[in-house]
Amino acid sequence: MNPLRQTFAKQILVAAVFLLTAGGALQSQKPFEGTLTYSWKMMGSGVEAYAAMMPESMTISMRGDMTHMVMQGGMLASMLGTMIVDSKKEEMYMVREAEKLAYQFSTKVTTGIATDAPAPKIEKLDEKVTIAGYECEKYEVTKVEMGMEQKYFVWATEALGSPGRSLAQNSMASSLSVEGLNGMVLKVMISQANMGIDMTMVLTVTEVKTSKPSSAIFKVPKGYKIEKKTMEEMGALFGG
Repeated sequence: MNPLRQTFAKQILVAAVFLLTAGGALQSQKPFEGTLTYSWKMMGSGVEAYAAMMPESMTISMRGDMTHMVMQGGMLASMLGTMIVDSKKEEMYMVREAEKLAYQFSTKVTTGIATDAPAPKIEKLDEKVTIAGYECEKYEVTKVEMGMEQKYFVWATEALGSPGRSLAQNSMASSLSVEGLNGMVLKVMISQANMGIDMTMVLTVTEVKTSKPSSAIFKVPKGYKIEKKTMEEMGALFGG
């Protein structure tokens, strides 16, 4: 990968982690068990040149203490592989099928950051939309991550219950769980500027399956090598 693309890849990774991190606490509703498929769109100046890097969609399956996440299409999908979180054991795995390899991380780091950070401010806005057949209300969320304030928008429905703890601990999916907000987030939009590139990332649910996923998808396949990594070492995997 040339240096410019490598830099942009790291920007996207940082943006994706922020978009999908800073987990929420368990909500009062019954945790959702099922599968959500999100379309993934990115807009902004200069982003078109890197369209091949972007995934087309992302599928998140939740069952009990477990979350399974995989992106479809684009170089980012191949870089990240499949993400599996076991919130009971406080473990996360990045599974790379082509290499028959899984990187193991502790989610205690993510949990500690979320615990130390102030609770996000949530403002309910006067907008209702229907997403994948579910009525959603729009909210503006303001949170502080590592000393930086960030505002973004989510559209959530209470009809599907709430995210479980495993989604909050998934360092690539936990901003879909907003502390203090009941309901499942079916759309999220965040804007971010990095090194002269202004990006707006939008994830929108296109399909909802309410059947319980198979327990088999939440396990690292037999025969795969498992390597323990720190979050710092995870960054090094992407050239940083």
